[in-house]
Amino acid sequence: MRYLFCTFLLFFAIHTCMAFDWKPQTNERLRGDMIAFARRFEQEAQGTPAAKLLRKFVRQQEKKASKDAYAWIGDTYQVVAKLKSMYPPQTNDNSTASLIRKRTLQLLDYPIHVNNHDPNINAAEKEAFETNLNAYLLQARQRALSFLAEPAPAEGKLAVCKVYNMGYILRTAQHTIIMDLCWEGTSEEAAFIASKTDAFFLTHNHGDHFSRNLLQALLDAGKTVVVPNAPVGKLQSDKFYVLDEELSSPRSIAGINVVTMRGQQGIEFPNNVYLLDIDGWRIIHQGDNEIREKEAHVADYDVADIVIAASWNKIHNILGAAMKAKGADQRPPLFIPSHENETGHTVNHRESYHELFDRPDRLGDTTFPYPPFMLLDIGETYQFGK
Repeated sequence: MRYLFCTFLLFFAIHTCMAFDWKPQTNERLRGDMIAFARRFEQEAQGTPAAKLLRKFVRQQEKKASKDAYAWIGDTYQVVAKLKSMYPPQTNDNSTASLIRKRTLQLLDYPIHVNNHDPNINAAEKEAFETNLNAYLLQARQRALSFLAEPAPAEGKLAVCKVYNMGYILRTAQHTIIMDLCWEGTSEEAAFIASKTDAFFLTHNHGDHFSRNLLQALLDAGKTVVVPNAPVGKLQSDKFYVLDEELSSPRSIAGINVVTMRGQQGIEFPNNVYLLDIDGWRIIHQGDNEIREKEAHVADYDVADIVIAASWNKIHNILGAAMKAKGADQRPPLFIPSHENETGHTVNHRESYHELFDRPDRLGDTTFPYPPFMLLDIGETYQFGK
């Protein structure tokens, strides 16, 4: 029995490693891979409520395949939503629950990797992809709005909501800030967000990290917007803080102590790596910085509580630096990986959860001393306490 179990784990590991650099696939192949993955997931989850749900899901998909070639897309989103509600965000602790959490997000990879950019894609497949993706994104936005409508967290707590990509809302009893949030909702919703927000921090002027409607709403409401270089487009206000320099000593902006490490994405986009102190909570947000020697300076400061970094962006560098910070040996930072499954990219650059867990330059290096991490899908929230 032990031999069979070990053989199963080896088979699972071999299969998932094949997911490196996700390639465009036909609907039939993608659906087949999804079903095979769900079967293995169900075996790993034996004895849990997830296993029963997955067993039923697989049987349904096998029956539906010949009648509706694209039903699996919406059905997979639905089963993922159920699994996420059963197994909410938690710090990874190698428990069965945290394993199910990982596999749930890997299951989400499949419908998000439909090749909607294929010029020969079947119209029904494209419609199924877009309809279900839009519903998934809409639900995430609605949950973000609900998160802001709730009372502020209690004194000493930090509440975090991941909205999309690297866009986060962070709330304490005293402050609400936004980082790198691209808002695809309505102008009325943007105005509501602005009414609840104290400041917006932008790492770089890339279109998946900000939106003009939200920036305009914030400025109209007299709120602070912090950007790494000249204001975007025609947006002008005395509430714009252009941080085009390194701040090695904290500067107070809208009640937040701000340190910046001046990096870059590519040759066009200056990128500020932020170290923010929000009412005693220390947050690092990497953005899409590619200048490693800049972000290495996070080691020069007291340990952060949370490190937000793009899973594809050579995370060992910033995590290694964060683990060298003063106090990290006693209380390591919590890593929140981000930028997975960005649907604005082509299939091979959507950065799947499979790649996050399996690639050695991400979380797949068994020799690297990773700090604890927590997986937040878009629209999910978590409240931290010290």
